[in-house]
Amino acid sequence: KHGGRGLRAPYSAGDFDLLVAYLWLEGGLGAIFVVPAYHVEVQRCMQMLRQSITLYPPRSTPPRSAGQQQKAWQAEYFFDPNLPPASEARDRLHSIIRLAAPRLRRK
Repeated sequence: KHGGRGLRAPYSAGDFDLLVAYLWLEGGLGAIFVVPAYHVEVQRCMQMLRQSITLYPPRSTPPRSAGQQQKAWQAEYFFDPNLPPASEARDRLHSIIRLAAPRLRRK
């Protein structure tokens, strides 16, 4: 995010509802992460001058303990695009979206 005068500024939880990230591999789409903004903030990923978040798919092996901790909380928000959509994954995705954007809930 740009903070004016060519400077970058950190995002805040009010800037977006969901962080959607995908990992593209040679064979196609390899991973999708759908993370609520509030959880990105709780995990301290929206800190001053922070410009990136490292995401760890389940089959990765983070080299440091901090990466292993990040991988642990990220697992809940990982979706494998190469598997048929199971009802559990679909329900989990719907739950994440409903919790992240309450103003979009149907009444």
